[in-house]
Amino acid sequence: MAKAADKQLRKLDRPVQARIGELIDRIESLSDPRSIGEALHGNLSDRWKYRAGDWRVIAAIHDKLVVVEVIEINHRSAAY
Repeated sequence: MAKAADKQLRKLDRPVQARIGELIDRIESLSDPRSIGEALHGNLSDRWKYRAGDWRVIAAIHDKLVVVEVIEINHRSAAY
């Protein structure tokens, strides 16, 4: 969690902190954090929004590094 977000969370009431904490735990336990929440648009298109009652959690999702190994390059008529 970013320092600013942690600071914001500590300023909230305990029940709201608990609700947001439960949401964050749920997000962390998912194999695909995009299965819940909503993608943002515009200049925040690389961020996701999650709802916790009246509160919103804005997050950046950093996917695992995907490696593509190129074995061979052929014309499509010869590739299959």
